[in-house]
Parts: sequence; structure tokens; C-alpha cells
Amino acid sequence: MVDVSSVAVLVLGAGAGSRYTDGDKLNAMLGGKPVAHHILQVLDGFSWGKRIVTCRSFAPWTNAYTDAGFTLALTEDVETGMLGSLHRGLTEIQKQTRVLICLADMPLVPHSHIERLLHLATRSTVPVIASSSGDYSGPPALCLTEHLRSLPHAGEGGARSLLPQADFVEQAAPAFADIDTVNDFETIRQLFNAFSA
Repeated sequence: MVDVSSVAVLVLGAGAGSRYTDGDKLNAMLGGKPVAHHILQVLDGFSWGKRIVTCRSFAPWTNAYTDAGFTLALTEDVETGMLGSLHRGLTEIQKQTRVLICLADMPLVPHSHIERLLHLATRSTVPVIASSSGDYSGPPALCLTEHLRSLPHAGEGGARSLLPQADFVEQAAPAFADIDTVNDFETIRQLFNAFSA
């Protein structure tokens, strides 16, 4: 496994959530805790060199992140999109050579998948090690910090332009299901309950 102290973990949680019509999706309760706390739990147990979460404002779900040693990178300008949020997080990183990008609204990622990304990094020479499942490719993704800093400072898609240079770690669906709408949340809630039964 790559030296985790050389890796910063960056959780993106500053999206506008405009398609989610029932309050703050990251604070929606799933399995007895907010949606945003599931990826936080998955990231626990690693000695990250730096921990950052982007968010639009202080919210009930952010308290657990500060308790876990995360820096809250406030980013109120949602017009800059995911790239703006990404760069806001990068301003908190000084010396870590890699960044693990995760999404706060992706509650089904298994802990073992993060381990597999870190293991692949020990033998990969590409700038990005991303996740894939069926037609999906993207976060969680382990990226060289210098490549992330070279991306545009505004726009959607995050680090997607780096994917043609990526190696991939596959995982069965629905590990990378995220929540954009209330219907997405209901689908994930049913899956979560089925897994927990």
C-alpha cells in the first residue's frame, strides 16, 4: 500500500444540490446517520497526511468531520462548479503528493475499495487511479496533486478530463451510486436496507 501519510483525502460536499428538493441531501438520514457520514466512516482508520472537506456552510453533518480532524474548506461560490470546489480544497494541501477525491453523497463505497486504490498506487505510473463499475468511471479517485492543480478553476466534471490517463479499480454496482434527487436517495435507502438486513 502507498504511504498514506503522503496522501491528502478531499471529500467534495459543496454542491448546490439543486435537484434534491427535500432539504440538504448530505444531512438526510440513511441507516441512522447523515448521508455524508457514510463516506467519512469508510475513510476512518487510514493515517491520511491531510483531511479536507469542502462545504457551502457549516451544517449538522459537518460536525463529525471536524471531530475526525478534517479541515472545513468553505466555498460559497457554487457557480464555479465541482472544479471550483476541487481547487478550494487544494488550497489546504501543501506537501501531500497525492489526493484521494471522494464525494460526500456516495454512501455505498466499501472500505476495501479505498484499500485497493492505495495498493494499485504502489505499482502504477499514471497520474490518476480511478474507480469504475459498468459505464461509470470517476471518484473515488487517487490523483497526483500537481495534475489536479493544472485543471481549470471553474466548471463541472471535476477531474474527469484526466480519466483518459487513468488506471482503474473495478467494483460491482451499486458501490458508486450517488444522490442527485429524492428518487436517488430512495433507491439508495432501499439498497442500504437490503444490504443491512
